[in-house]
Amino acid sequence: RDKSRLNSVFVKFLYSLLNTCKNHSMQKVFVLHTRPYRETSLLIEVLSESFGRLGLLARGVRSAKSSKKGMLQPFMPLIMEWKGKGDLPTVTQVENDGCPVFLTGNLLISGFYINEIIMRLVHRHEAVESIFHLYGKTLRDLSAIELSALPRTLRHFEKHLLDELGYGLSLQHDIKTHRLIERDKRYYYFHERGFIEEAACTESSLNHSLSFTGQDLLAIAADDYSSPSTLAAAKILLKQALHPLLGDKPLQSRELWR
Repeated sequence: RDKSRLNSVFVKFLYSLLNTCKNHSMQKVFVLHTRPYRETSLLIEVLSESFGRLGLLARGVRSAKSSKKGMLQPFMPLIMEWKGKGDLPTVTQVENDGCPVFLTGNLLISGFYINEIIMRLVHRHEAVESIFHLYGKTLRDLSAIELSALPRTLRHFEKHLLDELGYGLSLQHDIKTHRLIERDKRYYYFHERGFIEEAACTESSLNHSLSFTGQDLLAIAADDYSSPSTLAAAKILLKQALHPLLGDKPLQSRELWR
């Protein structure tokens, strides 16, 4: 993990060195977050296909005369060009890229949730194209699914985001014996380690809410959330796996569910 952090610092250094004053040709992006800046501008956070997560300055887009006023909204698929130094380049051109994604109710809250997760866990300038495509697929799914399918969509996103960030769960092997997980046994989850068969655990302070059936673990590994038991287990497990990465600061989007 220390090596990964060093690599992250090095990538950011190279990004600033190679891209100073460079004009970036049109790039596919999704808007994650916006906030007002001065009288007519916006500070925007985007997820780009080729450059990862970026902070950009969109000058004048809040003015009454701006033709881009309604385009820079969360979940919007755009093609964008920017230029400038440092961590806040300036947007120079923006166009729509396909159909906008419209979400309402709990689907909208879920959209805010995945945006917040991306902003908390994906570092700026770390270009992971697969995360861009995972995000795009999740948005398209949210715009098309019935509300009953929402939990499955969110669990799929969380699990695969962990995989892409290098924190994927080893769901098919017992880390102590290296044997395959068996459907008819139970296993305890140990963060950043994996699963150990319940019968082999001798620790007295085990959290029993982190005990899972082998059948559920194998179903999660296969992205099969058709069983209510598997779906419930996945919610608990993925929340536990994400918590150390997100830290103790509450997610604002989770507060909207209350």
